[in-house]
Amino acid sequence: MRTLIFLGGNYNNSDFYKKNIKRDDFIIAADGGSNFLFKIKKLPNMVVGDLDSISKNILRWISRNKIPVKKYRTDKDYTDFELALDFAVKSKPKEIIVFGCFGSRRDHEYSTLMVISKYLKSGKNILLEDESKIMFFARPNLNNKIPVPKGKTISLIPFDNKIENVKTSGLLYPLKNESLYRNSSRAVSNMAVANNPTIYLKKGLLLIIINKKLV
Repeated sequence: MRTLIFLGGNYNNSDFYKKNIKRDDFIIAADGGSNFLFKIKKLPNMVVGDLDSISKNILRWISRNKIPVKKYRTDKDYTDFELALDFAVKSKPKEIIVFGCFGSRRDHEYSTLMVISKYLKSGKNILLEDESKIMFFARPNLNNKIPVPKGKTISLIPFDNKIENVKTSGLLYPLKNESLYRNSSRAVSNMAVANNPTIYLKKGLLLIIINKKLV
């Protein structure tokens, strides 16, 4: 089972998200994500947050359909996303996909990335996705599969000073047991030359960005 978390960011193509929801997905609306789910007529399995971004008619929709709500105070110490992700990780899904995580709030976007990095040791695949890109952190000491077809553009962005023993397979510019550094752009704009290329690293926090629309 997958868990999908819907946040209150931008949604440019409703059909994209409708097609990505499977029958057995567990859907969590993190506060304002409820507004988009109402728009596409998809009921969440749970609503999490302080509910300050949800309109009254949507709150009535949630109540009428008896959707469980985990409500928090507005002056809480954590974002609605972190609260939703913590619940999702504890429910032990096969994969977690986060939608609506990109928008006009760069502080929220950066915070979202940092929160995800905290859960790498949970063993869960956690992806941020919209119509044009997928982002996730590679997990150390594993062959991380990059879910992308041949010909797509992939960038590797170090979040630590040094990423150690990086090995790739299926990329145009391969890395062979090499190091990547945070102050270098060396691994930006690589390309998949095979479907679902892989990347391995021994140590460090490495962000993978897949640009769906670039070839």
